[in-house]
Amino acid sequence: MKVPIELSVGEVIDKLSIMNIKLEKIDKKDPRIKILDEEKKYLESCLSSKKIDFEKNQYWQELLEVNRQLYEYESDVRRNPDIAQHKRGIYWNDLRHVIKNKINSDYNSNIEVKLHEGSSYTKK
Repeated sequence: MKVPIELSVGEVIDKLSIMNIKLEKIDKKDPRIKILDEEKKYLESCLSSKKIDFEKNQYWQELLEVNRQLYEYESDVRRNPDIAQHKRGIYWNDLRHVIKNKINSDYNSNIEVKLHEGSSYTKK
């Protein structure tokens, strides 16, 4: 079952960048690849219907790189859940949030964004 929800442009582009990373990493014989491909095509069509070419967005490569760093961080934590590594993940996640907000600002995509107290992107 699918549930239609309203998302900001930044959130959709972020999700697409994560899907691209998963598709790079996943074994081509893995049956989950079909699900990833279908969802990716759906999200791409949603952006296309709004005349948004996400791969030409100035923040696409930056967001892709941040999400690659987060992917590696999460893989490292799963292999070795050392508490010292958590700061690295918080840094990348905060940076990811900043980039998504820049995308949302460019597209006037005003969906509420929740902030975590004490994060580097919380207004002081």
